[in-house]
Amino acid sequence: MTAALRRFTVARNGSALVGFALALPVLLGAAAFGVDTGVLFLERRALQKAVDAAALAAVLQPSGEAPGVVRRVMAANGAADAAFELRFGRWEGDRGRDPDARFGHAGEVNAVSLEASRRVPTLFARIFGQLEKPIGARARAVALPAVSFALGSRLASVDPPLADAVLEPLVGSGLGLTVMDYRDLARSTVRTDGFLRMLAGATGLPSSSRAREVLARPVSLSVMLSVAAGELARDGDRAGAATMRKASRHVADGAATVVPADLLGLDPDFADLRLDYPNRALAARLSVLSLLSAALTERGIGNAATARFGLPGIAEAKALLLLGEAESGARALSLGGAAASAETAQLKARLLLTAGAGVAGATLDVPVELVAAGARAEVVAATCSADPAKREVKLAVQPGVVRLSLGNSSPTLGELSITGKPLPARLVDAPLVTVEGSATATLRQTAPTVVSFRGAEIGSGATKTVRTRTLASSLVAGLFDDADLHVRAGALGLAFPLAAAPVRAALATLAEPTDEVLDALLAVAGIGLGEADVRVDDLVCSNARIVG
Repeated sequence: MTAALRRFTVARNGSALVGFALALPVLLGAAAFGVDTGVLFLERRALQKAVDAAALAAVLQPSGEAPGVVRRVMAANGAADAAFELRFGRWEGDRGRDPDARFGHAGEVNAVSLEASRRVPTLFARIFGQLEKPIGARARAVALPAVSFALGSRLASVDPPLADAVLEPLVGSGLGLTVMDYRDLARSTVRTDGFLRMLAGATGLPSSSRAREVLARPVSLSVMLSVAAGELARDGDRAGAATMRKASRHVADGAATVVPADLLGLDPDFADLRLDYPNRALAARLSVLSLLSAALTERGIGNAATARFGLPGIAEAKALLLLGEAESGARALSLGGAAASAETAQLKARLLLTAGAGVAGATLDVPVELVAAGARAEVVAATCSADPAKREVKLAVQPGVVRLSLGNSSPTLGELSITGKPLPARLVDAPLVTVEGSATATLRQTAPTVVSFRGAEIGSGATKTVRTRTLASSLVAGLFDDADLHVRAGALGLAFPLAAAPVRAALATLAEPTDEVLDALLAVAGIGLGEADVRVDDLVCSNARIVG
């Protein structure tokens, strides 16, 4: 017995089998952990892809249709058996907050949160009694409506000869357009992607360029207008195309160049998009008239120019003007989402009109000083809907501060400011009588006005004007009527108030032509006296992304 036990303890036959039998549970456990964990990882990844796709589809649908859309998308991605919970809410863009805190239910709905779960059968773990394991995935998607809107574009409201009188010294050439031409352009729009692709070809860039690369490339004003004409022709807008070709020919002799990025403010989310890859955001349409107006304004920024006007009943009318950049650096034409903004240029001008004074055959010299800050507009809300009539864009619009003065000031044109106070001007200087006068009117609105574009107003060329609440029917007429006049007669300079009446009457006759000239000056900057024009040219509601 002792010998048999000794042989058993030293025997090696069959030891590998015994070791394998003892290690088998460990090997099976490792296989269960490794293989099943890998399978679960792949299944969870597939579920996450399905949830991402479903969330992106659901956020662009009305709440009543979204659950059905989620089911169809989940089924198409192999997750038909997954249970899900869909919640609508609002996603805030504040990156300083925790992602979970950025999704809430206060405010207008712009996002969805989708959570899904399913159970996955195990392979090796079932040996230990675990037949399946749960997996889950969550996605938040936010709708990114792309709003194309413009601030300014007042060229269509000004007599074309007056507009050309301002444009020629400022940008080197007038446009030679008629009232009907401007009306045609007011209705014309181009697709952003088509315009940028043609612009890329015209400037030697490949069709695979990114939007920001095309916008950053300098181009001659004539070429840019010709590109816009080509895109209009491709869209079948023959009238708009003919007008843009006419404008292109008129500026062809000049050396004017523009940088498109200075005209169009493009959302950073869209700027890196490639032009050879279809994208719904870049399918938004742009106002051609706004594009033209922005190009002319940008070309004139920083150039002091003297414009002369031929007006009936006025011996001479001339203006020294200077355009300045928008304070915030925003553009007058914008394509972006919530908080996208547009801003017009600033304008400083001195206007001198000479006419009869109505006193002893004397001449009346009227110096008018204008300082206008840029108007500003910002997208505060964009509502998408399957019903076109329920689509809506809200813009917060604030007309720029305007100072209009009768009088003379010593600073250079560039040094003029809103708070400046010109000295009394000598309006009449005759041997027997002198008349001095001064007046200042300031328009200021501290809070923006929210305007809404709904349904057919979007993309139709409809323009809405926001006016400073204190604006009278004619600011110039009020300025002249309220002017403080001092009349002196004879060599001793005795006060002679009776002569003020004919001078005031002569000033009243100058109110309308002064209004016309100021409108022409302001139209180049895209603003009015205490007014701002806005239009919404497109609302693209098929753009969304995963967040958080």
